[in-house]
Amino acid sequence: MNFETEKAWMVRVDGVAFPCVCHIYGSKDDVEETLYAAEWLYQNTANAKTKDLCLRLFKTYGISLSEHRNCVRSILIQIRKTPYRFLDYNFIFDIADEIQNAQTGILPMLNTDVIHALNNEFMRVRYSGMYDSEDYNRNLYFRLSNDGLLTPKWSKVIQKIIEEHKLEIDEVVIVSDEESTGKCTHLFLTEEAK
Repeated sequence: MNFETEKAWMVRVDGVAFPCVCHIYGSKDDVEETLYAAEWLYQNTANAKTKDLCLRLFKTYGISLSEHRNCVRSILIQIRKTPYRFLDYNFIFDIADEIQNAQTGILPMLNTDVIHALNNEFMRVRYSGMYDSEDYNRNLYFRLSNDGLLTPKWSKVIQKIIEEHKLEIDEVVIVSDEESTGKCTHLFLTEEAK
């Protein structure tokens, strides 16, 4: 994590940090938003079951577009027709065989399961502002999405990040992520991280 050039990360439960412009979320109300998250999750998860879950979502979505056409072809056509990016054409093309071989399921349930997998494996971290960066702010914000629970695994990851960057941090704020959990609960706030 480089605080000078990066301000936001998706941090995996094993401590690997992925810099991002904005944090990744799925949506229970918008499957295309979850598909966008599922593409990112598929490429960054350390869990084979999560990869399979993403493949199942892709395939089920493709079938929902047209039962009479190849599911991957349906997705690729939908990507071309949609005026915004919700999946990358080349990404879907490259994993076409894996999508074809995946099991299917019930779309709303798979959508929810992918969101749950994302929120359990990753937390959202931002330096210099909880949601937006502020030049004068030297606080580090950890937003837990796994129902807002500070588990021993997350505690170790957080402690390691704080220790590595303690000279760059004024305060540490740990909250349950309101966008993921529906509640914003301050779990921990330091007066000073040093």
